[in-house]
This record gives sequence, C-alpha cells and structure tokens, in this order.
Amino acid sequence: MLANLIVDILTLAGMITGVNAALLGLTVMSWGNSVGDAFASTSISRKGFGEMAITGCIAGPVFNLLLGLGVVTTKFNMLSGGGVTFNVADLQS
Repeated sequence: MLANLIVDILTLAGMITGVNAALLGLTVMSWGNSVGDAFASTSISRKGFGEMAITGCIAGPVFNLLLGLGVVTTKFNMLSGGGVTFNVADLQS
C-alpha cells in the first residue's frame, strides 16, 4: 500500500511538473532505494572498516542486479515454454 502511495505521488509530481513519470521513477525511486545503503556504508566507514564499506557499495548493487535479472529471466523462460530464440539476421540489421 505504501509503495502504491509513493508511485501515485511521483505520478502526480510528474503531471504537475511535466516530467516524464518513467524518469521520475528511475531517479527518485532509485535514490530512495540507495539511502539506507549510504547510511550503512558511512557508519561502517566511521568505525574504521573502510574496505568493508567500499565492498558494500559495490557488492550490494551487483547482487541486486544479478539476482533481479536472474529471477526475471528464469520466470520469463519458464512462462514462454522453452526459452527465447534469437535470429542472428534480425540482430545484424
């Protein structure tokens, strides 16, 4: 319910300002998603574990990206019944 409220607020802000809703979603929502990681990395760094903070800055987003793409790709392949086929001639044109 909270996520729907945030999306509705972003949609309203997009209508008022004339900014595309997809652009608002890519920027504002991604900033909000990264705030917790930024605070965690800052506090870990202040305690003297700078290498751990840098690792968290890199490993967290990479893990989210790989897991997200893996789950979506697996789901699509299971629903499509045999995977995706590519025609090389279509890719070259």
